[in-house]
Amino acid sequence: MSAATRAPGSGTLITSGSTVMGSGTLFSKEVAVGDAIEVTHPKTGATEIRIVKMVLSNVSMGLNSAFTSDLAAPVPYHVLKLPKAIVTPEMAAAAASKSKVDEEKSAYGRYGADASGKTFTYRERLSGGSYRVRSVATERSMTREELLDMRAKVKSDKFC
Repeated sequence: MSAATRAPGSGTLITSGSTVMGSGTLFSKEVAVGDAIEVTHPKTGATEIRIVKMVLSNVSMGLNSAFTSDLAAPVPYHVLKLPKAIVTPEMAAAAASKSKVDEEKSAYGRYGADASGKTFTYRERLSGGSYRVRSVATERSMTREELLDMRAKVKSDKFC
């Protein structure tokens, strides 16, 4: 994989906190979210790099954090662009499939079924006002709708 590319930015910039204002800049064309901005701080002479969190216009953008101190005088800057990852259609399909499986697993959460779908877990209210977690084995794997029906029958489950 190739290294980041470093290119001088158009115009100059000043900052206030994590907000950047430009003069003669083309942020919308030259900078993207996730790119880095490199400046040499005029007071310390140190090179500082910050990640771009948002590009609002050609003259305004936001960074992940402020520089050591605000850049009150206009300073030149460089844009560091990371190479884009190469993603094949097969990789994209595998990632989408994994994402869908992960979403399904997280949808059940703690108060649902286990990985096999054969254990139903719910909260039961005790007489003192507290709750305890109960688990019940089921004969077969349950859908989310069936699990919700089971939870609705447990009247003391405060999440139903």
